[in-house]
Amino acid sequence: MYRGCISHHHKKTMPIEERKRDKVKAINPMVGQIILVINIIIIIGMFLYARQHLKTFKIITSTFDQVEYLFQVTLLSNKIDYLLKLEMKNKEKKPKLLKFSKPQYEFIIKKFKRTIWQVSGINQEEVLLLPEGRLCFSQIWDQRNTLGEMVEPGEYQVVAKINLSPPRSLATQIKVRE
Repeated sequence: MYRGCISHHHKKTMPIEERKRDKVKAINPMVGQIILVINIIIIIGMFLYARQHLKTFKIITSTFDQVEYLFQVTLLSNKIDYLLKLEMKNKEKKPKLLKFSKPQYEFIIKKFKRTIWQVSGINQEEVLLLPEGRLCFSQIWDQRNTLGEMVEPGEYQVVAKINLSPPRSLATQIKVRE
């Protein structure tokens, strides 16, 4: 019979999460590449979905006097309505006072330089835009002219006009029902 001290050498144990991770790596050393491929497939799927449901998606940007202007034109999933969205963002680190003439903004649809539809909105003369603050205007255009008739298929110019001093405009071309 032995009466001495028996010592056990304990290995430092890893937390369960690390052991699981090591097992996964041992099973497949290419886990990182597989995850990357899955992410790429997801991104492609999102792009294809957006392409299917948002046929026309145009973004025009411009910066003037530390204000960024973003104009988006999107054909909605019903394939008739266009969402026209104008966003202004203060890029300065201090508030910016915007002084408008009336109306603040206009969305204009033109064919061969002739206005076929126009809408304007909001008659507020001044807006204080905080640092990184945004001001958005949006409108739906249902492919009808000012008389309420459907427009002919073809190319149209879409204009967003901001009635500041001096006035600013952003424009893009779209194809209607082609």
